[in-house]
Amino acid sequence: MKKTVLFAVFLFAFSAFAISDPMPASCPSNIGTNLQDYIDLGTTGCTVGSLLFSDFSLPNPQSIGVTVPTAPSIGVTPWSNSDGSGIIFDASLAAGQNQSADVVIDYVVRVNAGGAINDSALSIDAGAFNGGVVSVDETQCLGGLLPGCSGGTSISLNGSANQLTDSNSFASVTLVGISKDIQVSGGPNAKGQASVSSEDQFFSTTTSTVPEPASLSLLGIGLLGLAFVVRPKKAVCLK
Repeated sequence: MKKTVLFAVFLFAFSAFAISDPMPASCPSNIGTNLQDYIDLGTTGCTVGSLLFSDFSLPNPQSIGVTVPTAPSIGVTPWSNSDGSGIIFDASLAAGQNQSADVVIDYVVRVNAGGAINDSALSIDAGAFNGGVVSVDETQCLGGLLPGCSGGTSISLNGSANQLTDSNSFASVTLVGISKDIQVSGGPNAKGQASVSSEDQFFSTTTSTVPEPASLSLLGIGLLGLAFVVRPKKAVCLK
């Protein structure tokens, strides 16, 4: 009986240790949340559904005469459904006659709780007329990180006022590095305007039933302890 009690205490203590490492918090979605809030999360990132989004940055395009929005001016909204998870960037870029605006957003997506990523899609809410141009050029590194995409496979997604969506299915991966370039340019005449109100990124995921390491550890400890507690006692020979 004493051994059983000691084992129960040990298992409880080990369980607390195994789950003491907190999971990243859910991505903020309150009104006013912006890209700077996500940048401040750093490598820790935040979760949307079964995915972890992290390492957000806003590289400054080296283009003269181009308007570049600041991180606090770009709204961010997480969303998910039964097929996967994504993020909406409220870039709100606009350009009039002979004007241009450009923003580059980099981040990393990882599988957070088993499964894999097997599809990526983007869509844009854009308007362009009389010569205005809108485009979203996105580079993804499947299974690796940008720049360079060492150890991964590089693919591209492209959207424009003429093609508001683009998607790509691929062999399952657990890591995707992303760099998206959202651009608007006005035409040469007074009505040559262009705008992007939002850009929507979505990742389809598959689920996994493989237990997490902590669960496997607890199961192993439990089986060993059970074997120790119920092991047969040695027979005592009476003379």
